[in-house]
Amino acid sequence: MQLDHLVVAARTLDEGLTWCESTLGIVPTAGGRHEFMGTHNRVFCIATPAWPLAYCEIIAIDPDAPAPGRPRWFALDTFDGPPRLLHWVARCDDIDAARRSAIDAGRPDPGRVIDAARGDLRWRITVPDDGALVAPTLIQWASRHPAAALPPSGVELLHFEPQTLTAQLGTPLGAVTLTGS
Repeated sequence: MQLDHLVVAARTLDEGLTWCESTLGIVPTAGGRHEFMGTHNRVFCIATPAWPLAYCEIIAIDPDAPAPGRPRWFALDTFDGPPRLLHWVARCDDIDAARRSAIDAGRPDPGRVIDAARGDLRWRITVPDDGALVAPTLIQWASRHPAAALPPSGVELLHFEPQTLTAQLGTPLGAVTLTGS
């Protein structure tokens, strides 16, 4: 498993974009809607040689989308407060085996594996039935990786400590260092 992306949650996408501009100096334009979850996002590249496909996702509930009939991923139904780094997603080659391995090791069940899509992107991802945060969320890409098409953003991931990040989710994090140009 390897870091796939960081998740920044916001009450609204506009709040998330304002946070991104004031914190990192950029306003990402790539992204779209996840109709099956009633969410929308913007993404930007944070790749470095250590994390060559890493990106950051700013995500919020899409007020124009119908409710999904299930709890949304990343605990967005109960998210409140200012935009913040909330979660991380780990990329794996065999999501079913990675999920089983986590459970067999006594870690919390990362959730049911569901098929997902946005535009021409296709992936499989773990989502707990109650929408709770279980770190990391697991993802397996079935199409091209989205970071492969993202232009450099001027923001890079310099430092990432998954164990510390998992223990501190939802708080100010010293486990991740991003730098902007």
